[in-house]
Amino acid sequence: MEIIRDGKKVVVKPGKDIVSTIAADLRLEFKNLVGSGTTEISVDLSGVDVIDSVGLGLLISVHNSLSKASGKLEVIKASKNLQELFKNMRLDKHFTVRGD
Repeated sequence: MEIIRDGKKVVVKPGKDIVSTIAADLRLEFKNLVGSGTTEISVDLSGVDVIDSVGLGLLISVHNSLSKASGKLEVIKASKNLQELFKNMRLDKHFTVRGD
């Protein structure tokens, strides 16, 4: 996992599929970021092919936490398949989803 900080904005690049086996580590990292005052998080999905239900729940949780702090979540560099997943789940109505 790569984390790039720029003031209150952070880019998180998991580099692998966001599934239940890595969710606990990611959840802790996101919790620490939000707790330290980060208000903008971009999740770079380069190298991510699959997001399971636990991964989707994690992203929703991060979005909700950031919203409470007047912040925002965005998903960037999502493959066409992942963009379609976010659209079908209507998550693109809650946070920005951008492709390659």
